[in-house]
Amino acid sequence: MSRQETFQRLCKIIEEVARDYGTAIAAIKEQDKIVDDLGFTSLEVAVLTTKLEMEFQCEPFTNGDAPITDIKTVGQVCRVYDNVINNRSPLEGVFDDTKPARVSKRAVHRRGKLT
Repeated sequence: MSRQETFQRLCKIIEEVARDYGTAIAAIKEQDKIVDDLGFTSLEVAVLTTKLEMEFQCEPFTNGDAPITDIKTVGQVCRVYDNVINNRSPLEGVFDDTKPARVSKRAVHRRGKLT
């Protein structure tokens, strides 16, 4: 499956979830942030994730390969699924279009990774 096909299927499911929950969305772009731009609630994100797992028959967020909390945009979701479908590392190239997130020492320490 091509990345374009993955994106089209993803958009169809985003539109379905938005319609089911009464969220008005315009044309979906890869750079759209799922929560900030599309207006999805945490419930809608959870439903979207479940529907995507069923559609693509894989669970990149459930099994811990890709932390859902790090994924913000439609394009990032698309790349994660495209990578898994095509047997690549789930996070390969996912954050190429964004600046790396800054993590405080306190957050790293809470995760038990402070050295």
